[in-house]
Amino acid sequence: MIKLLTAEQFRRVDQLTIEKSTMTSIELMEEAAVAFVEAFSRREPDTHQRILVLCGKGNNGGDGLAIARLLFLKGYSWIRVALVNLTPYGDQGKKGGYSVDTEVNRQRLLKLGKEVMEWSVPEMLVLGDAQVIIDAVFGTGFNRSLDPAYRRFFSLVNKAEKRVIAVDVPSGMPGEGPIVSYEGLKAMLTITFELPKLNFFFPESIVATEAIEVVGIGLDTEAMNAQDTYWYQVTKEDVQKRIKVRKRFSHKGTYGHALLIAGSRHSVGAALLAAKACVKSGAGLSTVALPEEATTALNTLLPECMSLRLEEDPSALNFVRYQAVGIGPGLGTDSVAQQWMLSVLGHQLPIVLDADALTVLTGWDDWERKVPAGSILTPHMKEFDRLFGEHAHWWDRVQTARKKAMTYGWIIILKNQYSFTCAPEGHIFINSTGGPAMAQGGMGDVLTGIITSLRAQGYPAIDSALIGNYLHGLAGDQLALQRSVVNASDLAGHLPETLFSLTVQEP
Repeated sequence: MIKLLTAEQFRRVDQLTIEKSTMTSIELMEEAAVAFVEAFSRREPDTHQRILVLCGKGNNGGDGLAIARLLFLKGYSWIRVALVNLTPYGDQGKKGGYSVDTEVNRQRLLKLGKEVMEWSVPEMLVLGDAQVIIDAVFGTGFNRSLDPAYRRFFSLVNKAEKRVIAVDVPSGMPGEGPIVSYEGLKAMLTITFELPKLNFFFPESIVATEAIEVVGIGLDTEAMNAQDTYWYQVTKEDVQKRIKVRKRFSHKGTYGHALLIAGSRHSVGAALLAAKACVKSGAGLSTVALPEEATTALNTLLPECMSLRLEEDPSALNFVRYQAVGIGPGLGTDSVAQQWMLSVLGHQLPIVLDADALTVLTGWDDWERKVPAGSILTPHMKEFDRLFGEHAHWWDRVQTARKKAMTYGWIIILKNQYSFTCAPEGHIFINSTGGPAMAQGGMGDVLTGIITSLRAQGYPAIDSALIGNYLHGLAGDQLALQRSVVNASDLAGHLPETLFSLTVQEP
């Protein structure tokens, strides 16, 4: 797992890195500037393009001044640099001092004969012929509302529609916490240092930056690992360690019997997608409870699956024969769905609750106490807010998910491009596979099928959630290498190949 840090923890790691080595703060700043310039020059190799570097008075501005110097030394021939130290309207003429390291880098640039402009009011902005703007005004520590002067200044820059590349974070975007009415600089790309900042994983960050590149700057690894955090990014290696390789002499009984309760007269496709994903991700046996008229479709598409009539009385069903139950995709919310929900929740089985199953819960009083600990809930944003109340920001939504998971012992997967898996111990695991090619209906049904399959195979709930999320997104990523749109059915069909790519097969 990669530990993800807050802005304050990054500052602490910076200081510990300096204390544990012979490196000074100005040398660490130089390392950051070198890393940025290497990434920048790969993406922007034309040394004749016109570049304007906007610097603040803090250490992020020091980064920008060092970057400008290094670009000049690298052969970029048109570099303009401006120190942006704006004052509130009505208080013009007053300027605060620059940080020590920023002043050092300003002097270094001046010694090369490069002019450093100083802008104290928004109207001093002159973009001229600049083609690329490097944004080094504010850093990760920014956590307040913008002064009117900066709002005006950033608005003028944004309206110019230049290519903006931000240093570490776009100016005006906090490293963590709710992003409210964003009025900062809008970057085409952010080249960020050492680790992704927490807010990069939240949907609201798209208004601040279109893309992210992470570059190492030599921060002390032990210092980073020593930070106390509940935020983690899941890696390929984490998933590979959790996947069980199939052994010789194993058989269908070894890999569990999964029951999916899904589909209604008008939404059979959801059941078929979940069932396909369940089979393709390795369940030994799969049974689907679905409308009687849909059994022909199931038998045609997936002859490996068994079926139950959704119209049957679920109270008479022997649930003991199943190792896991997934319920909800396309199920509807009528009396039949209600009966199945009550029967499933009344048995101590591994349960995956999705889609209409979550909607059914919202109609019940004290529903939270009816869902047993260890259950996996997989809501998208609207389903989540129906369950737990309206949220104005994704940050608040994820914090609520964490609290509910800790209170009731559930695992909550809050679905988005970067899905957040909240565990009972309080950890938040961020999945970074998957992309916009997967933005089509049915993807949630496939995810439910995968996770139910893994639970039936005997994986712990948290492993099922982490593997399921990663596998789901990776399958989409692999298909997206050859197509611009990935549909849910194709993704489900590709799961065996994706699993194979993650495992070492036993001879």
